[in-house]
Amino acid sequence: MNAGFALLEVLISMVIAMVGVLGVAGIQLLAINNTGTARCQNLAAILASSMAAQMQANVEYWGTPPTSVGVTNNTLAVGSGSSMTPTSDCFLNVCSAQQLAYYDLQNWGVAMASALPLAVGQSLPSGGGNVAYSGMITCPTVSPMVCQITIYWSENNIALSSNNQSGATGLLAPGKSAAHQYTTLVSIQ
Repeated sequence: MNAGFALLEVLISMVIAMVGVLGVAGIQLLAINNTGTARCQNLAAILASSMAAQMQANVEYWGTPPTSVGVTNNTLAVGSGSSMTPTSDCFLNVCSAQQLAYYDLQNWGVAMASALPLAVGQSLPSGGGNVAYSGMITCPTVSPMVCQITIYWSENNIALSSNNQSGATGLLAPGKSAAHQYTTLVSIQ
């Protein structure tokens, strides 16, 4: 009779160990999800800092900028004007301050699209088109000139279980995507 109890004890201890391993696996999935989110935050910070440096280097244009600029991939909306695609290559050619600014914005948009997942955006506050832009720069019309650079993107949540996905609700439900943004300020002098 004691031999049967030993087998039952082994089975119970295996079940307890499996529950612990499944808990660790769930924690590992959440850690991977949080690492991905932190990676995107860091990339957005680098992209915003890069654009801020380009703006400070081109004071001739950014000293009196439009009130808002929207960027997605290589399409720009400047002020309340319609969307445009810059054509000048300022790497190989001499460009005006405006052409250089548009060239920098175009490259910034392409970099955002390739670095951040599921780029999503917001419409320009000044009514510059109904396209959602993944990067926005808004500048005041008063001195001191401090522009706000904002980058938008969306990430999908990792599902911890496949049960009842259609009935799951809430921000952290499986399959839901969360919108993120990174905002920084740049002073133009």
